[in-house]
Amino acid sequence: TQSTWGILNRDYKMSSDDDEICTDAVIREFTYGDIVIKAKCYESWRGNILSHDTDLTGFMIWPGTHLLAHYLARNGDSFANAKILELGSGMGVTGLIAGHFGQRTVLTDREDTVLALLEENIQLNNLQQTMSVFLEWGTEVEGFVDRNGHFDVVMGADIIYPTTQTAVMQMLFDTVRLLISSSASAYFLCSYVPRVRETTKTFLTLARSNGFDCEIIPTDDISMDEPLTKGTHLFKFTIPPNSANPPDWLEGDVFQSLIVPPRRNSSSSEGEWVPPAEDGLFDEHI
Repeated sequence: TQSTWGILNRDYKMSSDDDEICTDAVIREFTYGDIVIKAKCYESWRGNILSHDTDLTGFMIWPGTHLLAHYLARNGDSFANAKILELGSGMGVTGLIAGHFGQRTVLTDREDTVLALLEENIQLNNLQQTMSVFLEWGTEVEGFVDRNGHFDVVMGADIIYPTTQTAVMQMLFDTVRLLISSSASAYFLCSYVPRVRETTKTFLTLARSNGFDCEIIPTDDISMDEPLTKGTHLFKFTIPPNSANPPDWLEGDVFQSLIVPPRRNSSSSEGEWVPPAEDGLFDEHI
């Protein structure tokens, strides 16, 4: 049987029985709005990522990337003259899009091999005001800020997974707090796929306990045009002046729908849980 792998290319097909991983990088073009970028990336059947000797996570495009990339491309004027930093850039698609608009764009990752790929992709797109820099969440972030300054926009695309530990999420928010500028207009933009409710609950609860306010940016117009973004959310985190007592945004209906288990199906003889239509779980095409 054949499955379409929607992460890299909607027309890319590979047998679901194929256990091979392509170890040669390929250069592909990606179009988001009016922006066309080139990026070197690796191709793999998703099921083999964790079993392969090399962690290919940073070499591939994940679902949350598409939503953030389309949002950046459609709202480029909002990022004009901004200093932008991307966390967990991977191969850098969203950062490369941001590089077309920002005054200065810094793409970060902690893996040397990923940083080398990032640098190649920056050069491929001739982005003079964009650079790749090593950054590990929660590690020597103050020194990083001393060397690179603060940022108006910190962003991340699909950087939280079901396996992400609570301590790592805490390091993420600690890092964002240090990186973000003191301007009231500064914010952390994060595309998020709610794959597991408990992970989502932990992530959002930590955000609030760390003094962040949050809103979900409407992206229905993007989801209608781009099916790959369906089920992905775009969170905008800000730090209010009185961050010690942020509003209890987590009680809002939209957030509750992400973290509260759905009702039981009373008509079911087994009483199983009924997931919502867009629970955000992976399917075989992603």
